[in-house]
Amino acid sequence: MKFLKNVAVQALGTMGAQFIPILLSPIILRLYAPEAFGEFGVAITVATFCGIVATLKMEHGVIQARTEAEAARTYWSVLYVSLGLSTTLSLLTCLILAWVSPHLLSVWSMVLVPMQAAAMVMMRLKSYYVLKIEAYPIQARTRILQAGLGAALTISMGLLYANAITLQLALLLAVTLTLLQLPAPKGRRFSWRSMAFVLKKHRKFLYFSLVGDTTNTLTVLAPQFLFAQVFGLAAGGQMAQTNRILMTPSKLVGGAIMEVFYRTALADKSGNGAQPLLFRYLSTALLNAVVGIPLFVILYVFAEDIVPFVFGSEWAELGLYIKTLAAAICVLFIFGPLANMHYVLGTQVIDMIANIVSLTGIYFAITLAGDHVIALQNMSWVIIVVTLANNLMILGTIVKQRGAAGGLSI
Repeated sequence: MKFLKNVAVQALGTMGAQFIPILLSPIILRLYAPEAFGEFGVAITVATFCGIVATLKMEHGVIQARTEAEAARTYWSVLYVSLGLSTTLSLLTCLILAWVSPHLLSVWSMVLVPMQAAAMVMMRLKSYYVLKIEAYPIQARTRILQAGLGAALTISMGLLYANAITLQLALLLAVTLTLLQLPAPKGRRFSWRSMAFVLKKHRKFLYFSLVGDTTNTLTVLAPQFLFAQVFGLAAGGQMAQTNRILMTPSKLVGGAIMEVFYRTALADKSGNGAQPLLFRYLSTALLNAVVGIPLFVILYVFAEDIVPFVFGSEWAELGLYIKTLAAAICVLFIFGPLANMHYVLGTQVIDMIANIVSLTGIYFAITLAGDHVIALQNMSWVIIVVTLANNLMILGTIVKQRGAAGGLSI
């Protein structure tokens, strides 16, 4: 019951956070052209990539810390290192992008990217600390706050001047104001000794999880970047909105289930070994399927008719994007959150390989396609095959560990 209660709290917060921009999206998309969202999508991809790499995945050390003192030491060590790394990486990435593809980002977009990367680092660390202390109501409220601020700023600023810079500024301001509402651990701040301790203890995240989680995030974000690069900024904008609409159910429900599932699975294993993990995995997959399948069937059937009416004729092609990718994102909705089981089982290397294969497959699916429709179809198959294969590996590992534990207990 506690698991379902925590899921409900997280889901309500995430639902509110996603419902606000969805409710206002007809206004937002009529203010901003697809090209604006194309450039915005490229900027967010760069900022997110740099923000994830900069943490070295050590934020997982916060939630896995055994004591509050250890959690605080890990938090402050990772924070200061990550802020420096995110700024450096984002500046270098923007310079490389300006040299390779100067048409993708304006100068002002590049100026904002390092600040966005730093804000994402802080948001990621604070979110993991909130999970550590199990302050789910705080997490839920701040998500709603961020969504409301972001949507309000996007519309009000867009009425004055609607472009990619406006979108970036609105997001940055919303995240910054939200960060002020999230708690941070008390205790000793950064020291070189504590940083050495954190890096040594949690080096497994650096070796395996960094590559795996970064490629997993890029699997979601890279399509909008690649579509902008290969088919133009307008196509990138269509792809960005497709991601946003199709990933909304995952953020509404799947994200809440994932966070509570991860925290609960860790407790299951530490308290009872591998025995309860099979039930936890299968019951969560069933819950995801019951929620996800009806949602994506509706999107598949009605997307092409609803999109032009709601968002305007300029976004008519968005319906085709949504319909083509609906089945693949449904599979990702059901099984994607369960990939966190790799962190529980200690099999992050498998997740890393799966994410690398997925990202590589998506890259070739888009760059080698003759047009955007073929690219969407190829992407769909890559996502389905890799996601199912990854989860078969998880299920096999759980059964193996459960059998080994059972054998030892006889």
